[in-house]
Amino acid sequence: MFDTHENNYKPTVTDLSQLDVAVLLEKQILILGMLRNGTPEEKKRAREEAAYLQETVARHINEAARAEARRQLNLPAEQCPHSIPFLKE
Repeated sequence: MFDTHENNYKPTVTDLSQLDVAVLLEKQILILGMLRNGTPEEKKRAREEAAYLQETVARHINEAARAEARRQLNLPAEQCPHSIPFLKE
């Protein structure tokens, strides 16, 4: 039988295929490029899209995946790995 508590300790992506994850990652790369190098209009559009992508990813990963991302990115525990600080600028 599947133990849901055991699953909380393993980084997990749910309801997305590997292709879906790859597409989201590519979109995120393009959005970050627009935020860094785009015109003011592109940056505004990119901020909106990045916020949407963050919400999408957050719905499909568990806390263990967030913790693993924080660990691999050397982020402080209180900083959310799917939050991009410069989106608020």
